[in-house]
Amino acid sequence: MSTHRTIGIPREVLEAAKPLAVPVKTACKLLGVGNTTMWALIKDGRVKTTRIGRRRLVIYASLETLLILEAGAAS
Repeated sequence: MSTHRTIGIPREVLEAAKPLAVPVKTACKLLGVGNTTMWALIKDGRVKTTRIGRRRLVIYASLETLLILEAGAAS
């Protein structure tokens, strides 16, 4: 077990944690959709993003919410 800590958080916790935000390209891979579809989801407000500097990041929780809503609609 590592004793290395980042801002008081054990490495094991950091490695198991979900990301808060991911690049658009990564979000496409996670959902299994193309770039055009992802940007359409962003434009429609179904996937939330934020900007940090010049980077556009997709809020990870919004990807999970999208899937939950889509799975509920399909049922």
